[in-house]
Amino acid sequence: MSTPAIATFGFVLLVLASLTTWLVLGLRLQGGWKPLEAAGGTPPIWPAWLLLLVPAVWILIPTLVLPPEPLPEIPLEPDMAFDENGARRSVAGLAQAQLAILLVLAATLGAIRQKDPRRQRPAAHTPGRQLGLGVVGFLASVIPVAAILWATARLRQPDDTHPLLRLLAISSDPATRQLIIGSAVLLAPLVEELVFRVVIQRSLLRWMPPLVSIGVTAVAFATIHFNAVHPNWPDVLALFPLAIILGVTYHHTGSYLSVVIIHLLFNATNIALALLTGPT
Repeated sequence: MSTPAIATFGFVLLVLASLTTWLVLGLRLQGGWKPLEAAGGTPPIWPAWLLLLVPAVWILIPTLVLPPEPLPEIPLEPDMAFDENGARRSVAGLAQAQLAILLVLAATLGAIRQKDPRRQRPAAHTPGRQLGLGVVGFLASVIPVAAILWATARLRQPDDTHPLLRLLAISSDPATRQLIIGSAVLLAPLVEELVFRVVIQRSLLRWMPPLVSIGVTAVAFATIHFNAVHPNWPDVLALFPLAIILGVTYHHTGSYLSVVIIHLLFNATNIALALLTGPT
């Protein structure tokens, strides 16, 4: 079986699993399940100043502290020259910036919880249950994301694809590929879920109800993935249902692990499809 055929077969299986997941969730809703009801009660709200710290850290670390080297122009044609070494340095710089943001925010949250233990939200589920909820959330995201991508397919251009996915498809350097996979599959979910769900969404509960805080955070999450150089509105729109699912999962469970698993599986699936269907 060819790699494109394997990719198609795997995608069909994911769609079927997603459909089954939505059927089960629909039955649970009919049975009285309330996904917007926080397990264990309303989560403790972070200090208001934390919401101001996040954009400062998000902007300052990549631009001032650890500015990554700009990604070299990614050729659309196979025979065009490409700066492989520059690409590796750029992806390594991005990974360093992500790690620095993660460490700064994790240390800040740890200090807040140590000073005021009431800020700690008790775990509503066992680690195994949190992992399972992450898988459920990922499967639930497949159909709405795929539907939007299909509906907007005519609006997409060859250079609309995420730069890292295009780089992964054309790069022949194992180190570059490993950096891309590590950054997208591990660091990005850890950093972005800490920023958007754990800090921003939870902080917004100070001023707005859960559904609104989930929606506002989802818009912010999708918007930061917009590429101003090569406008990728179809990708931004497709990320919105994923962000809603992430927000509902976090509000209902309070589980950072669950939303990281959803995000990790989503990114890993995109990378696997890119490797199976794109040029090598």
